[in-house]
Amino acid sequence: GVTIFLLVPYVGACIHVPPPPPNQLVYVTTETPWEKYSLWDPIWVTGKMKTEITTTDYAEAGYALNADQIENYEI
Repeated sequence: GVTIFLLVPYVGACIHVPPPPPNQLVYVTTETPWEKYSLWDPIWVTGKMKTEITTTDYAEAGYALNADQIENYEI
């Protein structure tokens, strides 16, 4: 399962170059691995967010979020 990921504003945002600016990216961590993931599906993430610069191999995120809950977004 996934325990660390970048939450991006639209599909494929971190795959192309250049990535979105840091103020549009959230570095998400969770203690409970998330098993129901798909790279292309929108999700809801709930938890405590803070401003914090995190640099990854893909982009620099301006926010960090410790996720309490992750769910697929349903319309």
